[in-house]
Amino acid sequence: MPGVAPAGAAAAMASAAAVSYKPQQVLRLIGNMHLAFQANDKAQFRRLAEPAYTFVHLLRPSELSMILNHLSHLKIRDSGLWQRFSDKLPSVFVDPDGRAVALAINAYARTSLTHHEALESITGWTQRLAKHGMIDGREIAVLVNGLSKLRVRNVPLMDSLGELLPARAKDLNQLDVATILNAYARLALANVHVLEALRGPMLDQMGEFSIQSLAMLANAHSRMKVRDEEMLLLVAKALRKHCEDGQVVSASHLPSILHAYVMRLAVTSPDLLAVVEHSLPKVVAQMGSSDTVLVIPGLKHLPGLITTPAFRRPVFGHCMSMFDTLTFNAIAGILTVAAFFQHDAPDFWAAALTTCTRHLDGEASLQCNHISELCLAMASAWSWKSFRPTEDSMVQFLRSVAKGTYNAIDSPEE
Repeated sequence: MPGVAPAGAAAAMASAAAVSYKPQQVLRLIGNMHLAFQANDKAQFRRLAEPAYTFVHLLRPSELSMILNHLSHLKIRDSGLWQRFSDKLPSVFVDPDGRAVALAINAYARTSLTHHEALESITGWTQRLAKHGMIDGREIAVLVNGLSKLRVRNVPLMDSLGELLPARAKDLNQLDVATILNAYARLALANVHVLEALRGPMLDQMGEFSIQSLAMLANAHSRMKVRDEEMLLLVAKALRKHCEDGQVVSASHLPSILHAYVMRLAVTSPDLLAVVEHSLPKVVAQMGSSDTVLVIPGLKHLPGLITTPAFRRPVFGHCMSMFDTLTFNAIAGILTVAAFFQHDAPDFWAAALTTCTRHLDGEASLQCNHISELCLAMASAWSWKSFRPTEDSMVQFLRSVAKGTYNAIDSPEE
């Protein structure tokens, strides 16, 4: 790989240099650390960190940031080592540049480490640099992403960085745009300067956004409660293009996208329907219980959704496989959707009947509205010729409904 030293050469050079260092050899030490990083030699980098700490007072801010960034990328999570370097950071960080503060924040964010004095020093210098316009667009993206992951909600600093974006928006790529918008959303900061500055790049680069970045855009609009219908329709169109190109929206992205469009912002379109019809049957089996409950009940709020047997079988088959892990309320919601889309698989409704009867018999804190949902769904299923439960199971179910309803009415919460 260009620019990457062979592992053996890097290790040999770093090992030879690790024996002893003098103050005037700090640059050589930093170079050897970088070689160890390029070779992905964690042990050697860790050994070299000791003399680096000895001479930490001689390091420039950019060099200390590089060490922290390499530690994070190599996943060296030695808390004692991080603590020692962090303790020295405020005294080393004298007149850092934008790249140094961005790398340092990124390092702490990647390791999810919070050192208050170090972060105060980094954010303080970042504020000074922002005031004088000495941070570029890519550095802003790294900074706000790191601050948001660390949950550092420094509103004046985020405002200052946001004010720099209009003049730097043209330098941002699609990942920068999505990262910045998502960072402000994560901190619940609907910054007008940021939204206005990023809208142009979002529209210009929409065709270049990956599925992950498009999911970030949808999620950010949802978190900030910004119902920009034109933008959201274009995001859905771009998602559909990815699907038409043979990709699918994964189980890690589809739930948040649907929740943003359907439940939070009430925006839908033929493109969004096409994305759901194409992707959900293919990825639903990979969804856990929380995502399943998030996605399935929302399907009835997608008017025009075409649910063929090829769509319904994997979707509701997955739901059936999870009945034992779901709450009664969640199952009632899923059954309502199954009835709405006329999913007439006998095994699905037989499993639902058994599971819900067990819940009704064994739980004393069910709510009447969910019992009512269940009864309406079951009534629909019973009206189809394909589902014919035994008389005994029907009688037992109705008795359990009566018992559950009595308990719900008698409950102080009702």
